Amino acid sequence: MSDRAQAAAERLATALYELGYRGRISLKPDVRVILGTGTPDNPALHGVGLPAEVVELMAEAIEQLLIRIDTEAPSQPSGAALFTEAHPDLATELTDTFNGLDLVEITRAVLEDTDPCDRMTVTRAIDAMFGDCATEDEDENGDER
Repeated sequence: MSDRAQAAAERLATALYELGYRGRISLKPDVRVILGTGTPDNPALHGVGLPAEVVELMAEAIEQLLIRIDTEAPSQPSGAALFTEAHPDLATELTDTFNGLDLVEITRAVLEDTDPCDRMTVTRAIDAMFGDCATEDEDENGDER
């Protein structure tokens, strides 16, 4: 590991320790993160316990960083672009399959097969996965056509 990588890993480990223990009430963390630093000859592991709320915030920050990287460096092909280039027939088949799905019909079938007392929970789960989707009678803003 280069000196720069070693210093970066140590800095990350220190920051995670501070983040994980700041304002902690419980001694038992929700999530354990193991960060390996050092060299193959002299490995060092840092175990950091983090509350779930902090892990969620970290995930959001990483997702935003990925979006930023994708928008600032479009010259690098994405994983999807590399896959499409390597497997054009399979990519076309997958695209056609997913484009052929009728999400409204799938949602209707799921709700019809759901016990009436569980429909609100299922509806919330579907909404959490897909967000607010326009119906056949609405545009993307929810206004009637």
